[in-house]
Amino acid sequence: MRRHEFFVVVASALIVLPRRSAGAQQQPAASAEVYGEKVRMAPKFAGFNRIGYLVPFVVIVAAALAATYWIARSLQRQRAMAATAARTMPIPIHATTEELERIDRALKDDSR
Repeated sequence: MRRHEFFVVVASALIVLPRRSAGAQQQPAASAEVYGEKVRMAPKFAGFNRIGYLVPFVVIVAAALAATYWIARSLQRQRAMAATAARTMPIPIHATTEELERIDRALKDDSR
């Protein structure tokens, strides 16, 4: 069905169906009876249409869980690498023994 034919069908349904149906609530159901489920903007939540409603939410939740797992795993690896590096890498001290003794005395002296 071409686009303009679809609009002609829908327009005629909007003109003809209000005369046949009792109210605005029955009009979508009546147009679906005449022209099929394709004319609905939001299909009924029944049968195969349930998959169309549920799959996007399931995919979003699965993606959020996967991202959360990936981030947690990455942080865990980074923390483990940092802890290992801190234990194994010596910190270079560029000071003479006299300077180190002076620092020790200054730390022990509480009079300041």
